[in-house]
Amino acid sequence: MSSEQGTTAHGLRILAWLLTLCIGVSLAVRAAGLKYVQGIIWPTDLHSFQLMDIPADSVDVVIMGSSRASFAITPTSLDICLEQELERPTRTYNLARTFATARSAHRLSQDLLTEDREPRALVLAIGPEFFDESNHRTAPDLRAHIDLEDIPLEATHVSSLEEFFALTRPLADGVERASLYLAQRHNDAHLRWMMTHHRGGQFCETADPRSPDGEACSENNRAIVELLNNEWYGARFMEERFADYEVGTGPVHQHMLQLIEWTRSRDIRLIIVEVPLHRDFLDEIPPDIMDRYRSYLDALVETHGIPVFRSPDTSWAKTRSRFLDPDHLNAGGSQRFSREICQALLDELEG
Repeated sequence: MSSEQGTTAHGLRILAWLLTLCIGVSLAVRAAGLKYVQGIIWPTDLHSFQLMDIPADSVDVVIMGSSRASFAITPTSLDICLEQELERPTRTYNLARTFATARSAHRLSQDLLTEDREPRALVLAIGPEFFDESNHRTAPDLRAHIDLEDIPLEATHVSSLEEFFALTRPLADGVERASLYLAQRHNDAHLRWMMTHHRGGQFCETADPRSPDGEACSENNRAIVELLNNEWYGARFMEERFADYEVGTGPVHQHMLQLIEWTRSRDIRLIIVEVPLHRDFLDEIPPDIMDRYRSYLDALVETHGIPVFRSPDTSWAKTRSRFLDPDHLNAGGSQRFSREICQALLDELEG
């Protein structure tokens, strides 16, 4: 063997040992429950949810979806209504993730809703992008949630170099997450406060608004609205979001089917909720995209018998005062919509 070949072989051995070490750290990080120690992924602190002392079998409702779900459904508002109607304490948690799809909802359910935390009802708060195989945020979604065993399925549907590199994250992401954990750089004080005190979401509500906790909620809601209610954007995002829209043909659909089976095997009621969108947003979605989304959702519901809640209030799309922007509700809109969902959930929780 020439000296050049020997140097190459030595370099390859070093790379092989380095890869083995990285994979080992990644597996150890996951085994230690640190998968969701990540750079801040707004709008939910999932690691704080994992650390919370939640009594066994006490979770009534878990909400999953995108940032729209985080703004649209306030856990404490929903619980105020449910407790009044059911005449017992209830616990609702909002585990929304930005640009979530059925892929991330399935993975989060498996990772976070362990035996003692299985909810009585799992609410998927959705919009057209939730089922999109070509969601424009696929690569960040993969980086945040993928595990080693997911790589073969996802590899057959890679459509960009960014997605290819996202698939390699489980090989080395443990080093990054361990570093974040040791440096305590994974915490966001506001998101942690919302999860630990008000079970997630962007807004909160208390039975007594004049109590210290009620005043803190009011200040939080005011601050969020003040921070984000600055721009009523138009259609500039639509081309990016719906350029290659596709449903029912790839891993997102497969994860949706697996999520349906996962909930049924655990006797968890799965409910789909369509989040209100303002007409300024709806009018910019290409009509053929909405038709394909509706057809897919209708087929899914009919085939699997999943209940769907759509607000009977036809004024949502034209009532700008309930929105921060065309696809996110404000505090008043969220409390109103949470009470609408409450009524729809009663039969599921009473049964």
